[in-house]
Amino acid sequence: MLYHTMYYFKRITILLLSITSLFSCKKKFDDYYARPSNLEPHIYQQLQSKGKFKNFLAVIDKAGYKETLNAAGYWTIFAPNDSAFQAYFTINNTSVEKLDSAKARAMVQFMLVYNAFEKDRIDDYQSSTGWLPDQAFRRRTAYYSSFYDDTMQNGQVVKTIQSNRNGSYISTDNNNKYVPYFTDVYFNSRGLTASDYNYFYPNTQYGGFNVGEAKVVTQDIAAENGVIHEIDSVLTPLPSIEEYLRSKPEYSEFRKLFDKYMVSFVANSDATNRYKLLTGDNKQVYVKVYNTSLAFSPNNENYLKLQDNDGQQNSWTMFVPKNDVLLDYEKNTLLEYYGSFDNTPTSIILDFLNAHMWVLPVWPSKFSSSINFVGEEARFNPQTDVIDRKILSNGMFYGTSKVQEANVFSTVYGKAYLDPKFSIMTRLLNTDLKFVITNPNSKFTLFMMPDAVLRAAGYDYDVNSNLYTFTSGTTVTSGESIRQTLLRILNTGVLTKNVTSLALPDIGESYNGEFIKWNANNVFTAGTQDAGKTVKVDSVKTAKNGTVYYLNGLLTYSSWLFGKHIMNL
Repeated sequence: MLYHTMYYFKRITILLLSITSLFSCKKKFDDYYARPSNLEPHIYQQLQSKGKFKNFLAVIDKAGYKETLNAAGYWTIFAPNDSAFQAYFTINNTSVEKLDSAKARAMVQFMLVYNAFEKDRIDDYQSSTGWLPDQAFRRRTAYYSSFYDDTMQNGQVVKTIQSNRNGSYISTDNNNKYVPYFTDVYFNSRGLTASDYNYFYPNTQYGGFNVGEAKVVTQDIAAENGVIHEIDSVLTPLPSIEEYLRSKPEYSEFRKLFDKYMVSFVANSDATNRYKLLTGDNKQVYVKVYNTSLAFSPNNENYLKLQDNDGQQNSWTMFVPKNDVLLDYEKNTLLEYYGSFDNTPTSIILDFLNAHMWVLPVWPSKFSSSINFVGEEARFNPQTDVIDRKILSNGMFYGTSKVQEANVFSTVYGKAYLDPKFSIMTRLLNTDLKFVITNPNSKFTLFMMPDAVLRAAGYDYDVNSNLYTFTSGTTVTSGESIRQTLLRILNTGVLTKNVTSLALPDIGESYNGEFIKWNANNVFTAGTQDAGKTVKVDSVKTAKNGTVYYLNGLLTYSSWLFGKHIMNL
């Protein structure tokens, strides 16, 4: 009996010791892995503890983001204080109670940036090869535009989603909007000043760290799941360039060129299925896709996406002339001979639009050094020519009182390019001389070669074979030799100086070393003299870099051998 008692006592003692040891280990485990006592609270709790974000917290609650900001994560949040919200409510005649959940959610999402950035890192660019200091002024937010109604060219209204690449759509990408910010370090590295900021935000003081129109009051408030920057103004989602254009009827003529000639609506099954899951509606969804020959798609929020974060350091820029200015330019320049864009080559529309598009941010103090998609500087005075200026979610927008006069339209080249009667000459110019004679800083005289004159002489261009042809009787010849003949005639009609009058006798050397004589508006070359022909000037026009003369014949070259010339002499 004593043995059994001792045995059970021993077993109980071992059990008690094991339990004590287990609890002791668990305590050590919990102590080791417990939340550190010096760790800052989560964003939501941190905002509560400050006592000056009551309105923002109420908006967060209404938006359904309390749990997100009160849990694990890695965020930067721009938090408007109560004074900022009071000003917002007064200006917009609203209150927290009047805000619906959708608007509250959009507001919170736009002020919520992926990843945590203190002020000294937020202007660094997260490239694929590492952090590049002081190269960024934008960050991707949690907000993105969803489905909306748009109108196709045939007038049909369809459910639409924006493209999220230039000319295409990736179904796994939400096309998130960016929020712009402006730091002293970034501005110094770019040679920018407070005036560049105040050009867009004249009612906000630049303080070296601003977010949109808001000034950062307190920076780098640490939280367990991110960083808080207190701001003095409420931020709401910015429109994209396309969204802004749609909201502004004063630019409708410019937008019409995109919508009618540069856009296609492409049915997308992924977007359709997503829309059905969200709404229960079985409507077909279309992606609004822009012509890939454009500098960029105005509805693309992602910049070039050559690297995942390249939208941090760059954005689009568009200069848009108001309606009356554009209509006047269309009438007197672009459509002088075509009458309607329906009859105009697509290349002309593309050149005009691309002349107003930059694939980089164009700051107000950098107009003269910012080169657009066609290689030309911004030809606007920021004080007198710009009537509307905005930094939008995917770029900068300037409404203007003049057009960007592209070189292809304003130089001597434009006189052939914009006139359908000179299609063969334009094609030849594009082969060799286009980039020479579109230089606005050089002077030229251009003798025009109408299609009718070329065809009367037997020359033409076959679009099916993509070859130049020469017809003599019933024999048609084509190939490189015909093209070289035409190029020699063309080059003979280009002088590298501006001859403003052909009334008095004179002589000049052409671009290819031939010599031309003129007198009383009659023009002579070796070839015309050999043939005993006189080429007359029908009319004259001036361009930015020279004068063009419209002729009734070709400035041919001599095919005689030297001996023949000597014999004639």
